[in-house]
Amino acid sequence: MTVALMKKETHASLKALEGYCWFHRLFLEMVKKNPGLARTVDDIIHDFISSPRGRDKKSVPALGEFLPLLSVTEKYSWDDVMVAYFKEHLDRYILLSLALFLSLSLSLSLSLSLSLSLSLSLSLSLCS
Repeated sequence: MTVALMKKETHASLKALEGYCWFHRLFLEMVKKNPGLARTVDDIIHDFISSPRGRDKKSVPALGEFLPLLSVTEKYSWDDVMVAYFKEHLDRYILLSLALFLSLSLSLSLSLSLSLSLSLSLSLSLCS
């Protein structure tokens, strides 16, 4: 694989996808052979769906690392987590957007009160 990449016979994104598929097959096999792991996956997903505390950054530091759990559970599907996932995604995105917007507006020498006012307007428009 490395030699083919270096000779440019294979595109790196194809190799990355192939590696992901192998990792996914390994994950599926681990869950199949270890019922405790399957229960842990289901518990994490249940907590994520059930309460905001189960999906905060302390419980789920990266939403992208949560999604593969759905591919190995037999109990839950995307339909089960979709609403909770998007609520959490928007919460995290808004906080990041506000931080970036404040940083940008301060670097443009806008007053702090104007920056906060614009940030609040932005967040309210995203939430409605």
